[in-house]
Amino acid sequence: MPTALPQPSAPNALVVDDDPDILIEVTERLEAIGHRSKGVNSVEEARATLAQGGWDYLVLDLEIPIKFGRPNRVENGLALLGEINQKDGHLPVVVITAHGHDSSDLAAAVISAGKPLDFIRKPFPRPGHQQRTLEDAVRKAAETQVRQRAGGRAAPTIFNGGTLRFNPDRVDLMDVPICGNEDSGLMRRIFDHLRQSIGPAGWKGHTADVLAAKVGAAGGASVSSTIKAWRTRVVDLLLKRANYTLTDTSIILSGSGGYRFAKNISVEMVEAEPAKVTPVPAAKAAPVLPEGTRWNERQVAIAARLAGGEIVRRKDLETEFAVSDKTLKRDLTAMKAKGLALPQGNGSDHTWMAGPALKSKG
Repeated sequence: MPTALPQPSAPNALVVDDDPDILIEVTERLEAIGHRSKGVNSVEEARATLAQGGWDYLVLDLEIPIKFGRPNRVENGLALLGEINQKDGHLPVVVITAHGHDSSDLAAAVISAGKPLDFIRKPFPRPGHQQRTLEDAVRKAAETQVRQRAGGRAAPTIFNGGTLRFNPDRVDLMDVPICGNEDSGLMRRIFDHLRQSIGPAGWKGHTADVLAAKVGAAGGASVSSTIKAWRTRVVDLLLKRANYTLTDTSIILSGSGGYRFAKNISVEMVEAEPAKVTPVPAAKAAPVLPEGTRWNERQVAIAARLAGGEIVRRKDLETEFAVSDKTLKRDLTAMKAKGLALPQGNGSDHTWMAGPALKSKG
């Protein structure tokens, strides 16, 4: 009888949080995606449990006590993160923190104390939210650990800041192209506007709606989804190409301060002539969509582009909105049924153009 091949064990996580409700929520959500976990509630218990070994990644709340029952302090979590970085620099860490404790200053302190793979706010975003979810973060943590063990690769270096080099045809960070040329799409226009948004106190922030008006996007939802998809792509790209670990907000911050470059990001223009302002296309009028159907943000953004004369490629939309083939197919099929969009070609890689029912406000 042939011998069965050994099956890879489920990722094993240590979760540190003194709130029993949060521990239950995190362990249940990890279990739902096939991960194992153990919860502890203090720095003291975390140290003892980590010493036992066998952990694939850590989920760490910053505001925890040294011993359970004592006062909670963010400094305790930062100190533990620093210890973990010194003893086991290969252990991926997902930092979780409550609203009010997610400022750029705290993010910088976290990065200097250790090497968090992601920075997730509580209450945790649910799937479909514009922000990165807990499930996204822990899957990435587990995958990072697998790559490190399989390839014998050195532990990723913490990204502590860098210079964005604006070339006419691309934007580079640490010699890795992270954005295309000035005519390649919405993300480059966002980059060009953010680099011009600086004042005496540093980088200025913009809400998604304001930024959309500045760069000629269909609306704030289009800006948010584009930045979200770009963040996911660039975090993975810099890990693979440069072996640097970043959080979603290492380059572009968001939240109450609006979209803006992080404090430790600088800009260099790589061109023979003085920097020029990237032309901003006129904002597209909002399309008039049939009533009686609840259209989601993706469908509204797609309709605006089709109404402006664009022909969109399905695979590109999947990447831009960071959704599955099934989800996007459902969106486009609903638009086709109402005469808003028409497919061109066959297969999963076909393009779409405006349908007869699609018109713009005059």
